[in-house]
Amino acid sequence: MQKKTLAVALAALFALPAVAQAEVSIYGFMAASVDSAKATGNGDEAKNYKRTTRVNSDNSRIGFKGSEDLGNGLKAVWQIENSLAKYDNAGGDTWAGRNSFVGLSDATFGTLLLGRYDSAYKRLTDTGQDLMVNTTAGNQGATQIFSRGEARYTNSISYTTQSWAGLVAGVSFAADEDGSASKDRWSVAAQYTLEGLKLGLGYDQQKDSYTYAAPKPQEVAARNSFGTTENLEKSKFYKLSASYKIADTLLIAGYEWAQGDTKVGSDLKQDDWTIGVQQNFGKGSVRLSYGKLGKLDGVDNADDYKASQWILGGTYNLSKMTQVYAYATKINNNASQNVNFQNNQITSQKVTIKGESVSVLTRGNDPQAIGAGLRVNF
Repeated sequence: MQKKTLAVALAALFALPAVAQAEVSIYGFMAASVDSAKATGNGDEAKNYKRTTRVNSDNSRIGFKGSEDLGNGLKAVWQIENSLAKYDNAGGDTWAGRNSFVGLSDATFGTLLLGRYDSAYKRLTDTGQDLMVNTTAGNQGATQIFSRGEARYTNSISYTTQSWAGLVAGVSFAADEDGSASKDRWSVAAQYTLEGLKLGLGYDQQKDSYTYAAPKPQEVAARNSFGTTENLEKSKFYKLSASYKIADTLLIAGYEWAQGDTKVGSDLKQDDWTIGVQQNFGKGSVRLSYGKLGKLDGVDNADDYKASQWILGGTYNLSKMTQVYAYATKINNNASQNVNFQNNQITSQKVTIKGESVSVLTRGNDPQAIGAGLRVNF
């Protein structure tokens, strides 16, 4: 009798996790690549990044999400997403450092979320321009060639509509919780889908964006999308993107215009754009894109802040979950620019900004890499 009771108790105990996680989905991917990378060209050999073989984790992640049906088309939703991007070098990542939120979703009125979440500008203007996303050869982000106004908002409120005949709209607000300054940030965007066509349009604004007064603006790498230490009162970004899929061919294009309103001196203006094509062949694909960052109007030697990037990549699906990929990319930075890789960035010197030591890519260095990797989705 005791043995039977013990067996029942143990069975119930081991069944508990399955019951507790019945409404929880686990998702993500593990990826790794090997590449050969370097960054040279600034004229100072001591600040070059010599060709190096690297093993990369390519933005790997794991997430947990779930929902509860509250009736009448309303659901409570939640998500916790974590980066695994440093598993290749025994590093650590912040728990819930990626999109992590709680909110309500209604079948008619849309979704309202609180927490850490990609801005409406980032989500809804993404119509497929990043053909080698999550690899060294990606091209989107605040310190890359294209979509420099995108961000993942913390302390944010986000609302997204349901689809109205292919049209989805959204708005995001990031609250400034530091009483010493007003750095509230918000964005509004929309995406329209009609068969193989996708269009994205967005606007992003941040108040009191970086107020560093360092004498050498080229010493600040990723602190400002404009790549300068001018005293900015407000940063504004406008973006238009499009993609069109016909049969096995995907065509992409995007244009972004940025303005920085300064407290002293001339306002800053800079644009960027990208074009590309992806051709699928059964389980494989070949991908090619080119992007350019324009001159920085409002500073001396505006052309010195230009940059460009070409990307050639390919993928092959071994199964529905497993993919191999390869890429080659090169970024050309003018003398005062230091656009870096999307992932697995290169740094070639350390600078001190307001007493903080920051690792940066030396201005004028041209990062380039060639590599191959494996991704398993789950």
